[in-house]
Amino acid sequence: MEKVLFSEKQKFDRVRLPIIICVLTFVPLAHFVFGIYRQEVLNKPFGRNPADTSDLIVSCIISLIVVAFVILLIISLKLKTKITDEALWIVYPPIRRKWKK
Repeated sequence: MEKVLFSEKQKFDRVRLPIIICVLTFVPLAHFVFGIYRQEVLNKPFGRNPADTSDLIVSCIISLIVVAFVILLIISLKLKTKITDEALWIVYPPIRRKWKK
């Protein structure tokens, strides 16, 4: 068994980063919501080649799911390092789950 001389864990800031991502994704999602509002409430076509309202709703839901997945992935990222007598070891879950020398 190798003797661990130093170990460290690093994570992304768990408060600011998801807030920044949410703010940056608000604009495209607001676009979908405005399109749905314009077509359903105002009865005006949205865009030059208007999509069906159900397509806009599905696109909005898929966008929300993708954004939520990316936020959860970023929050779960951690860089773990350890220095032993022989080498420097790193692991970066959930992207890399096994220790690499």
